[in-house]
Amino acid sequence: MFPAKLDLPLTGLDWLEYYAAYNAYHPALDINSGSGNQDLGNDVVSPATGFVEFVYTGWNHVGFGKFIVIQHSDGNFTRYAHLLDVEVQQGKEVRKGDLIGHVGNSGTTYAHLHFEVFGEKMAEIQKKHWRPWRYYPVGKTKAWVVEHYVNPWEWIKSTEIDEWRVNAEKWASNYIKDMPAFMKSFDAHKWIELIRRSITDNK
Repeated sequence: MFPAKLDLPLTGLDWLEYYAAYNAYHPALDINSGSGNQDLGNDVVSPATGFVEFVYTGWNHVGFGKFIVIQHSDGNFTRYAHLLDVEVQQGKEVRKGDLIGHVGNSGTTYAHLHFEVFGEKMAEIQKKHWRPWRYYPVGKTKAWVVEHYVNPWEWIKSTEIDEWRVNAEKWASNYIKDMPAFMKSFDAHKWIELIRRSITDNK
């Protein structure tokens, strides 16, 4: 499932790799595990919960092809481009692990998933573009791309840690709730805070 499987040997453009054809530093990951159309039809899932901000299901020979933009609770947006098809609707909620589409080759020459992450500042630029949500940083410096986009590798890691934190806090709360009365004399909230700090320190 893409983009969850980032341990694959990726053969496409990496984050910030210079793309001479567009005079641009690649603001995304091109996720694929082989060459040609080997990955055509593979599942694409949402790596985090969010709302579908934008869906494009047309076909263009140059650009993002069919793509989805999802807004997440941390304020960041993710884009999934070159899809074969789209399995979600604009304005609907998606949960982590939900199927949102399949790897395709729309707008490109071979099947792969173009996966990018950006914050609210870039989202405003995307919305105001003459072709909304299709902005690409042609001619921009690497520093500009770093300022306006989020490293996809780091973002994926952060979503995994956030899920771990939520699960740990739920476990701690349930554990304390089920304790015998004589063991509840200490401050349970301080204990949960210690767990939270420990997780944050490991982030």
